[in-house]
Amino acid sequence: MSEKFRKIGQMDGVYVGLLLVITVLAYAGFLAHPCIHDFYNEFFPQRYFHIDCLRNHLSPLWNPYQMMGTPAHADPQTGVFYIPARIFAIFGPYHSIWCAIEFMMHVFVGGWGLYCLCRHFNVSRPAAFVGAFAYLMSGFFVGNAQHLSWIVAGAWLPWLMYSTLQLLRTPGWRPAVCTAIFASLMFTGGYPGFSFGYVYIVAALFVAMAFHDVKNKRSRHFCDICLFGALAVLLFIVLALPTIISFVEVKPWITRGQSLDYTQISNDFPSLSSLLFPYTITTEPSIMSSDVTMRSIYVGIITLAFFVVGVCRNRSRMLWLLLGLGVLSLLFAYGRVLPFHRFAFYTLPLVQLMRIPTLMRIFFIITMLLFAAVGFDAIAKREEKDRNILTITLLIVAAVSLAVLVMVSLPVSQNWESDIFPPTFFHKLKMEAVVTFAISLLSLLIIRFLKCRQTRCLLLVILLTDMILHVVAIAPYTVYNQELRHQDLARITQSRAQTVPQRLSNASAIQDPDPHLLWKNAGSFFKQVEWESYNPFMLSNFDKMQQPYFENGQERNMDLPIVFFPKTVVFDTVAHLLNEDTAYVEQQDREGVYPDSTSSATIVQFDPGYIVLKTSVKESRPLVLAQNFYPGWHCDADGRALEIHRINSSMMSVLVPQGTQNLVFTYRKPFISAAWTLEWLTFLVLLLLCVVAREKGVGNRQ
Repeated sequence: MSEKFRKIGQMDGVYVGLLLVITVLAYAGFLAHPCIHDFYNEFFPQRYFHIDCLRNHLSPLWNPYQMMGTPAHADPQTGVFYIPARIFAIFGPYHSIWCAIEFMMHVFVGGWGLYCLCRHFNVSRPAAFVGAFAYLMSGFFVGNAQHLSWIVAGAWLPWLMYSTLQLLRTPGWRPAVCTAIFASLMFTGGYPGFSFGYVYIVAALFVAMAFHDVKNKRSRHFCDICLFGALAVLLFIVLALPTIISFVEVKPWITRGQSLDYTQISNDFPSLSSLLFPYTITTEPSIMSSDVTMRSIYVGIITLAFFVVGVCRNRSRMLWLLLGLGVLSLLFAYGRVLPFHRFAFYTLPLVQLMRIPTLMRIFFIITMLLFAAVGFDAIAKREEKDRNILTITLLIVAAVSLAVLVMVSLPVSQNWESDIFPPTFFHKLKMEAVVTFAISLLSLLIIRFLKCRQTRCLLLVILLTDMILHVVAIAPYTVYNQELRHQDLARITQSRAQTVPQRLSNASAIQDPDPHLLWKNAGSFFKQVEWESYNPFMLSNFDKMQQPYFENGQERNMDLPIVFFPKTVVFDTVAHLLNEDTAYVEQQDREGVYPDSTSSATIVQFDPGYIVLKTSVKESRPLVLAQNFYPGWHCDADGRALEIHRINSSMMSVLVPQGTQNLVFTYRKPFISAAWTLEWLTFLVLLLLCVVAREKGVGNRQ
């Protein structure tokens, strides 16, 4: 029987299957409750719009409902060109339950990727499993669950590191193809900052490998790295081409497209105390100035002890290099708190585009877990030196947690209670110190007094229990909204047929029935055009147009029809409160007065990127369409092209010819559409080649 279990333990599929089960168990609450904050206020409506367009055979390139129309394909957080997102179009409308499933799918993929990355360094399957489940329940995934694009990046980053290291070790076409695929998935679906950061990780690895090859006179190996590395870069460009084109095109049009001023860098930073007390640090927003979602780097108490053992026992130069890069990433993650980030900001390209440095903590978390896997394997050899290192580490953790427990239990701690340290902070810290002390003490007893093969199994059980409790405790604060259920959102986000909106609106006005669960971006569900939405991705002209509506701390309503004929068009470069009688332009030769009150315009069809109007005018006059002016829009009047101008800072306007005609506004991006098709074809061909090569057992050049 023991031989049978030993063989099962040698099967990678068993451990990967366990990762899937653990993911579902740990995040099961997400299946009952909808996602929290940014997830359902920003990412959920965006993903819903994308899937809804695909299911109705509409182009998702232009979202006409959010912020009076935005180029969705250019928004780096919508994932329009992210291939796995299309899978959800197969299963019907994208309801909030799919948010939970998509989140868990990516978390599992990330854990699986870290398992493979650990195996790349020849650690055992159980050790790789330790690193993998600690990763999928780490502070990064639990803390940033509401940021879908961060979760996507975290899912593909271990796979990208794995394929990159394979490419550097044994350059060949297959690791080059895999590197290109994983890099494109992270870039097209994830937050761009992760890709910017990884560029420097790869550059450091390449320089180190080049130095090693030159030192050992391995010119052929170095040439192969350059050759297949160039192949990987070329394939990545093809796979990410529509995203790259969209980013380049939109950069001068958006508020965040240019290099940031240093004062615009986020103040969020990770907390080292989260290594021992993640619950208190994450759930008490008042104790630190940083965002609670950005603070945690927790990987488990026992994992932390394994990490220390791994640092003492590691013999791999590549792992030491990765640890060094991980430490630098952690220093960078502190942003303006440390001078290291300031130096990088003013010295290195791309860094000026990274508004949230704390995202780089993920590289430190990954390297910690790689060393923890090495440490777990070292303990399995049962050498007294390694047991002593583990014992000392756990003793330190126990001593720290006991000291914290005593300190917060003393009467003097009551004098510290204030707005910065509320009473709940001390209650949570006391409870968590007890848990941390118990885990470290129990682990010490197992290590010192159990002389059997079950020691690692018991430590694994404690670690798994610790990590699951970590997720269960923090998830209601950062993963899902415990006060709501999926059916609550389903009432207002149910699939609706394409409608013809008549006037501008906002989320508060169009949600029905009460309560108004969606803070912003309800227009994507109700097929209504919002003038006020939530999205950091904002066109500069729209921002200018909107500013008068939020002056002096007061919010005014923009009550306008979607289409109207202004009676007066005046020249002015300053944004004003708008009405349907007067419009303003920034070209003086386009001023005019149009007193005729018999002109009419009716919206016949209103689809994403395709709007049909029926107009009737006695004399040529300008028409205003409440959609943002942006390159790619075309207008035809019964087959005759009309030039589109910008009006009211950000709206579109055409000069309607005399008579009755149909105006057809279309948003066309032929080059991007062609690049999108090329992306799909290239992806499918490369995927097929990798599968065939795996079946035949070829691909890497030795």
